Amino acid sequence: MAYRTSRLSEYGIPLTVAVLLHAGLIWFMLTGIEPEHKPFKAKAPQFIDAKLVKIKAQPVVKPKPKPAAKPKNKPKPKPVVKPKPKSKPAVKPRPKIDQKALDKKAEALKVKKQQEAEQQRLKQLQKEREQQLLSALEDEDDYQQASSNAQLATSYSALIREQVGQSWSRPPSARNDMEVLLQIHLVPTGEVSSVEILKGSGSAVFDQSAVRAVNKAERFVELQDLPPAVFEQYFRRFNLLFRPEDLRL
Repeated sequence: MAYRTSRLSEYGIPLTVAVLLHAGLIWFMLTGIEPEHKPFKAKAPQFIDAKLVKIKAQPVVKPKPKPAAKPKNKPKPKPVVKPKPKSKPAVKPRPKIDQKALDKKAEALKVKKQQEAEQQRLKQLQKEREQQLLSALEDEDDYQQASSNAQLATSYSALIREQVGQSWSRPPSARNDMEVLLQIHLVPTGEVSSVEILKGSGSAVFDQSAVRAVNKAERFVELQDLPPAVFEQYFRRFNLLFRPEDLRL
């Protein structure tokens, strides 16, 4: 292998010159330039003295390797901030319990509640007594008022009986033991609005004579002087027991 390399290096220059000559001839033929026709003169042949020259082999230069790319600096991760542990509050020692003092305080509180309950009971009892007294006074006033109203109603009832008796005409069949219960409906002006027989005497003639007497009286003017409460209680519907003996017959 080394021998072949040396032989090629010895014939390198002559081969190069031959190649250049052929290349020039081809170019000249292609360009079409005709050479000047000169009289041909025969020249003596020339000989090329070629020598083999040893060419030192150039050392093969290896390309320098490219430096490896430096890795990009990655951003440093942010440090994780750990929360500070909460400090536990200091545990204060519990004070010692004085049981005797607690019992004494509880007893005093119990006595206080009993006293308050007793005072409340006495107040309630006093209030009930006052209400009973007021109720008794009101009842007394009501009784006196009711008694006064009843006396007033009695006097006006007698007045109505008298007016009805004056308007009554005695039938031949009337007897002293006969009686008829009438209900007279009146208005505040004293006028008679209607008359009903609640209980008859057994004699229709006697009963109708009593009804005619009330209608004939027609109006009791004195009732206008009564207080409204008395009129409503006693004379809005007035029951009249009609008897001949009451009319002095």
